[in-house]
Amino acid sequence: MIVAKETKFVEEMSSLVSERDSEVEQLEKKCEEEFAKGKVTEASVLAVSKLNERIRELKKDYSFKIRNLAERQRNEYRDLIKYVYEMDRVPESVRAETPPASAIKKSMSFPSPHVSKPNLNGGVDEPFTIYIGAQLKSMHNARIMTIEKLSDCCLPNAPSGDREDNEEGDFLCESTRLQNAMSLYRRGVSAVVLLVKSDPMHHMKKRTDFARMCERSTELHFEGLEDQLKRISELIREGNKTRVIVDNSASSSSASLEPQKVFLKDGAESDFRVGDVYVTKHSNIASVNVVFHLVVDGSLESSDDISSRHPCINGIRNVIRLSAKYGVTNITFPLLLVETTNENMNGSWCMKRAELIFKCTKGFMMEVCATGSTSSTPGGASTTPAHYNMNFALPTQLPKNVYSQIVELFPTVFHLVPSVTG
Repeated sequence: MIVAKETKFVEEMSSLVSERDSEVEQLEKKCEEEFAKGKVTEASVLAVSKLNERIRELKKDYSFKIRNLAERQRNEYRDLIKYVYEMDRVPESVRAETPPASAIKKSMSFPSPHVSKPNLNGGVDEPFTIYIGAQLKSMHNARIMTIEKLSDCCLPNAPSGDREDNEEGDFLCESTRLQNAMSLYRRGVSAVVLLVKSDPMHHMKKRTDFARMCERSTELHFEGLEDQLKRISELIREGNKTRVIVDNSASSSSASLEPQKVFLKDGAESDFRVGDVYVTKHSNIASVNVVFHLVVDGSLESSDDISSRHPCINGIRNVIRLSAKYGVTNITFPLLLVETTNENMNGSWCMKRAELIFKCTKGFMMEVCATGSTSSTPGGASTTPAHYNMNFALPTQLPKNVYSQIVELFPTVFHLVPSVTG
């Protein structure tokens, strides 16, 4: 009943968002038609100005409607859960609007627990079982996979032909929602690392695929994505005021080695620095509940020789340490620290970058596995070592021989568990 109510919420929100997108698209097409006329006259400038003003007003109006709908749905959901908890039964009003149990059962196909999403692009999907540790070994799963966009990790395990529908419609079907509800507050949640720019509101300003996924259904367990990002923006603004660095240049005197205030560029008081990681929590997207946002810049695509001291490597370390602390055991992150490829990323470049990430990841996993406990989530820390599922994602545009070389490189860095043959 509760899952069916959530599905109804999704239909309402998705319909409103689609209505907004359709109206905005129509006005934007009219703007393009005005520009396509070629002649710039006072009348054409005035027409485009009026259209832009209508677009701004339309977005503002729909933003108000979406926020009000989300607030109403959260209140209804909270009241429903409270009623079920206190009265131990479903309200008659909810029962009356819920489809028969046979219809719900027919639409649900319960997925079995999975290590990671199956590859949807027909590319590399190579699993491994590895040992971590020297004397006290622990066993973990790893996978090298190809994926078109990192945000695709937030999609459900659906056939490739249904992906477009999943992105634009109710990609959180009943079975997926039930699976999320069962795993949301326990150890072993899933996470993905997304590469972002330094602006904390990057997803909202650029309307990224990830942001579009989040807005299509109301976040019922946590704050919405925009509210989470606004809170993070305030925190980084305060953090930048007290952030310090040590000047280690050769010309520095011993007195200048004391921590000094960072001098930020104009307008950068609220921006992240490369290698920073911030976290958002989600219950309204499929496959993952935690998203680590790793701040990167263009140097990762052009630089040939980043070292283990690069800020983004430290960012990966922080991701793994936070995962160990809060019970996140399924992690997907970009192996090459890039989402798309360019002409500079030849085989040699990819192999050097992959080897560095493999070795650093192995070291970071040895750190967290040596503690002997896993999580501070409700229920107390586990007394047994965590079992991690590490998914290394590669861009789909790489040459096939590069994929095979990276797969062959993996066993030279990690200790594989010997396979058992009959």
